[in-house]
Amino acid sequence: TTITQHNYNEVPKIVDLAEKLGVGTFMNYNFIPTGRGEDIVNLDLSPEQRENLLKYLAKRTKKSKMRILSTAPQYSRVCIENDAATLAMTHFDNSSPEMMKSVKFLSEFIGGCGAARLYCAMEPNGDIKPCVFIPIKLGNIKDDDFLEVWNHSEPLKKMRDRKKFSGNCGVCEHRNICGGCRARAYAYFHDLQAPDPGCIKNKKYYEKLITPVEHPAHRPSKGKA
Repeated sequence: TTITQHNYNEVPKIVDLAEKLGVGTFMNYNFIPTGRGEDIVNLDLSPEQRENLLKYLAKRTKKSKMRILSTAPQYSRVCIENDAATLAMTHFDNSSPEMMKSVKFLSEFIGGCGAARLYCAMEPNGDIKPCVFIPIKLGNIKDDDFLEVWNHSEPLKKMRDRKKFSGNCGVCEHRNICGGCRARAYAYFHDLQAPDPGCIKNKKYYEKLITPVEHPAHRPSKGKA
């Protein structure tokens, strides 16, 4: 389920329904304003809403038989800070209470956003991209050696070097288990190493994005330079 302003207040009911239906895994998909999402960017959650959502999901893990996951990389941090019953290293799976201590160390290496670190994306025509939400062509599987692209692509190198991320993403104590969503950073700032404005720790960047410009620059009409 992708949570936006439309269904944010319905999350408890949605989770309750999933449990009632005997669903094995509840997945919260992070809204990313790319593709058609660019036209509904106003439906994105605020940092406070996203934080409250992830806290709620983390707390539900204590009493739910479902696996509760989220593609928001901040979920790992929230699980740790709120003593959740599981630790979500990646959005693929989470750990059992018995394995929490063991996998917490491992999460420092594979935690958070897995784009450019655990996986990349491929279009039907063979174009290779950092992830399905980042519109940067790295090469084409029909023309380029995949390992060459994976090991030496500059965009991928930028996404892997979390120390050089700007905003709180680069200095946060949880950057190795989170790192922010690189697709959201790119969507908002056109920079792979920009801060993820959806995180509560990057709230000031979100506030700048939504602050109206008093004297916007003139935009020429279509067809004119």
